[in-house]
Amino acid sequence: MGKKKLVKVSAVCIAAALLVTSTMLPAFAAEGAMNQTDAVAAGENQKDMCTINVRFMDGDTVIKSDSYNVEEGVHNYSVLEKHVPEGYQMTRTGDFYAEDGANIDVAVEKVVKGTIINVVFL
Repeated sequence: MGKKKLVKVSAVCIAAALLVTSTMLPAFAAEGAMNQTDAVAAGENQKDMCTINVRFMDGDTVIKSDSYNVEEGVHNYSVLEKHVPEGYQMTRTGDFYAEDGANIDVAVEKVVKGTIINVVFL
């Protein structure tokens, strides 16, 4: 088989595969969503919600303290990133376990803005 013919056949096969997957994926996605909704309605795989107390601390100083409702279980500290006080950034990474009434201390530090230094060369 010539090189040009092989390229044409390959292109046609790829186009056919893309067409089939693009038309079939929405049907499979809808079916999966329906099954997932049925499982939630039946109470399967539904996690309990719990209230955690989070303190954002800069050293020994509490910058912000608040309670949040999250699913019970293991979470990454990055889920708390949106709650960090303005002008601060998180210094802690990793995971924490959320259970009802848990107290979680998150280390933060003040964001240092850059300083402009004018240098004159003589």
